[in-house]
Amino acid sequence: MSILDKKIQFYPGKVWIPKPLGELTLRQFIEAHKNPKPEIKSVFNQIAEAEKKEDWETKGRLKQNNLYYFTPAVWMDGKGRSYEHIESFQNIMVFDFDHIGMDANEFRDRLFEKYKSIICAYKSPSGNGVKALVRIPKVNSVEEYKEYAYGACYVMEGVKSFDTCLVNSVLPLFLSWDEGIRWREDPEEWTLRGGKYNEFEEFNGDIEEVEDVSDDDKKEVLRRAKNIVDKADEENVGHLNVRSAALLAGGYCATNYIDIEEMEQYLFNWIDESPYLSTKANTYKKTAQTMIKSGTKAPLYLKKHNHLTPEQNKKELKKHKRSRKYFLLCNKMVFDINRLKN
Repeated sequence: MSILDKKIQFYPGKVWIPKPLGELTLRQFIEAHKNPKPEIKSVFNQIAEAEKKEDWETKGRLKQNNLYYFTPAVWMDGKGRSYEHIESFQNIMVFDFDHIGMDANEFRDRLFEKYKSIICAYKSPSGNGVKALVRIPKVNSVEEYKEYAYGACYVMEGVKSFDTCLVNSVLPLFLSWDEGIRWREDPEEWTLRGGKYNEFEEFNGDIEEVEDVSDDDKKEVLRRAKNIVDKADEENVGHLNVRSAALLAGGYCATNYIDIEEMEQYLFNWIDESPYLSTKANTYKKTAQTMIKSGTKAPLYLKKHNHLTPEQNKKELKKHKRSRKYFLLCNKMVFDINRLKN
């Protein structure tokens, strides 16, 4: 049987609804992406426009109110969308590249031709990214699935647009539209496995503050933190995303891009506005407060201010670049990703 005959579940766009609407084959999944209904095409055009304007709130609302989502990596019990609700694994992994910085059609085709384990590859709803379903061996646990995901993270570590959230097997994958979607009947299996190093290092020393912070600098810091918070609604994952956003924000607070109190208020407001996070707002706000303070121990600079990075930090960054955040458990395959870097 072709892997395209494998069935996956699909759901309404509102990620807090865990009960699937039904199931479809990967062949039907591909057809739905190649030729969606006219009203769905209109939604995709609106999403692309919101992406151009960096209107993330409108983009998220359009996706949740109008599009379906899938969980291709797992089969769920319909009672929730966390690890405890996984009934079985689908021998599928999802690659997600966002803000790729080059023509999406070219990137899609290059990715598809390079990795023969890709089942299908297509453009994201915004038209500014690429997603792919990848065939992996059958796994029986979250930990085993993560090994293959970390193997992918190792291979793609030089590709800035690669989203490492693929390690979470229950993430929702929203419907997209790409008439040029690529697919193959009999993909190879992705066999590379890996692990992850602890990547958070505290800095001991004097921190040089940025003196010429512009409105655009502050806006960029807020955009980066907000993008992570928004993933809580997309992924139905709270603490991980709030923690990541607050750690990032704290790093920029330490270097004077924004005051801690002001950053806290932004995070609190985003938590209150989030359909998922607002259900346990006080808990997530406590997490945000704690993690902002932790984040100030690891100062961050925007690229234009990299010259202010202390020498000790530069040495640590070089050391981590040599050792990588991810490592291999086996190395049966050799990859050259230079043509994918952006």
